Amino acid sequence: MTQRRLERGVRQWKRRAAAALDPVERAKASRKVLEWQARLDAHIEAVNARRESTETPAMVKQPGRARVVYAPDAVRTATEAAGFRRSVAAADRKTAKSVDFIKGSGGQEPTGRRWDEVADVREAEQWARERFGLEHVAFGGHRLAADSVNETFEWARERGLELPRRVVVDANDPRLQGRFDLIAGYDHERDELLINPAARYWRSQIGQGDVALTHYERGVWSTGDRLHPVKHEVYHRNLAVEAPDRYRRRRVEVFTTEEGKIVRHVSKRATRNRAEFAAEYLAGADYGIVYSDAVKELFDQLWVQP
Repeated sequence: MTQRRLERGVRQWKRRAAAALDPVERAKASRKVLEWQARLDAHIEAVNARRESTETPAMVKQPGRARVVYAPDAVRTATEAAGFRRSVAAADRKTAKSVDFIKGSGGQEPTGRRWDEVADVREAEQWARERFGLEHVAFGGHRLAADSVNETFEWARERGLELPRRVVVDANDPRLQGRFDLIAGYDHERDELLINPAARYWRSQIGQGDVALTHYERGVWSTGDRLHPVKHEVYHRNLAVEAPDRYRRRRVEVFTTEEGKIVRHVSKRATRNRAEFAAEYLAGADYGIVYSDAVKELFDQLWVQP
């Protein structure tokens, strides 16, 4: 089987995993991703072994990577960066410990209807206020945003995470001026989740999955989760609540050169500032991505240690 066919197989199952609504189907697709990726890695290793036995190529060093790029024919390896390993396997103990630092004690599952059983957007607003004890909810008549927020908040509640007290869906919000591509954001001063329904991501549920998978494959986001943008902002909220002063500092702090080499292997979004790095890291760990020691140690240094 050719390398191109193996790569298509990996992408195909990644798309199915990102678009799956049923946890069982998502787990099945995730296992297939690992199977195809393992076959692709084995194929590339065999090809590289044959090349090494027949030639001594000029080797171009790739900082932070496990292997090299062969200059003569620009063969790109499929191994993971040293600062990061994409996997759908459960995060190891150290990652779990880092994630746990912002988790609360959780609580019992509330009774009543599910988020997807409400009749309309107005009822969804009332449901969210009662279900999560929110101060203000305005979904702006946008059903997909309402369902996505409520589904994400259920996910967060199951994990004992703190929720923003306010949710606003409004494409005309002054805070969105000049930021038309913004999907969602967290305003820590108002403790408010802001959704921009004008973003392409909010056009359809299938569109959400497509955007998530594209951003994940390009390394822009740390996961291919359909609800990644909202979950990312929930983690911002928890970081802000856990250590308010530290969070305000980390939002404006830039990385050193060495830190930047590590952070870029989490996602491109993580390179913006230290708060973005933490939110991307936590979202990835929950998704099942296993990070290298370098990434985990940097997170602990910036967010866990006193």
